[in-house]
Amino acid sequence: MASAKKTFFILIMAVLVLTPFTSKADTIPVDVQLSLLVDVSGSVSSKEFKLQMQGYADAFRDSDIISAIQNNSIGAIAVNMVFWSGKYEQSTAAQWSYIDGTASSYAFATALSEVKRPYSGMTSISGALEYATKLFALDDTYLATKNVIDISGDGTNNQDPRGTNLSKARADALAAGIIINGLPIGSQSLADYYEKSVIGGEDSFIVRASSFENFGEALQKKLAKEIHVPSEGAPEPGTMLLMISAIGALGAARMRRRRKT
Repeated sequence: MASAKKTFFILIMAVLVLTPFTSKADTIPVDVQLSLLVDVSGSVSSKEFKLQMQGYADAFRDSDIISAIQNNSIGAIAVNMVFWSGKYEQSTAAQWSYIDGTASSYAFATALSEVKRPYSGMTSISGALEYATKLFALDDTYLATKNVIDISGDGTNNQDPRGTNLSKARADALAAGIIINGLPIGSQSLADYYEKSVIGGEDSFIVRASSFENFGEALQKKLAKEIHVPSEGAPEPGTMLLMISAIGALGAARMRRRRKT
């Protein structure tokens, strides 16, 4: 079994490096490519913003989270962070970063602890999803088994960006092969809203934080679940060929989306 897994991994690596659909010869395989979308709208006080950022920094210094990353098939993730507020207010707080162990995870946590809050406006969940989806399309460094948007917030969508409503922004992300998970902060009714209108994709889920004070605890629970990619062992040779074809199709689709963007 170990030999079969090794052969499978070598075969996939060869496909990723040699096939012409990749835009770079050094595309990096990761288990999960994860975009963290942080609400910095006006309803979030300065104290609450600090609690959010402390929660993220603590999570990427947590040994259980680091172990969860390393225990996947590849043992690495790519992660970025986006701040979002009103319809024209989205910015990348942390660029795509490769995390495969303690040193890289701590470095990402340190970078998060140094970022400044850029906005304090309205709440455009649709704008945040639209912005993050474009970041996935534009990236040609990583090729992930699973692409995930992790959006947290304390309110419902109250501004649509440039005519794009929430249902369309959500549908566009799902069509791009991105899973949307949610971390609503506040009431159960907000959690129900996230369940119905925000999250989507295979095995998508929410974890509710009842307040900003327990945001960090909810975040660690959520990250541990969404960065896990179940291992099903090495597939049979016929299945390997199908997976290679699927990888080729995925790469071609990513290039088409990038050209369109």
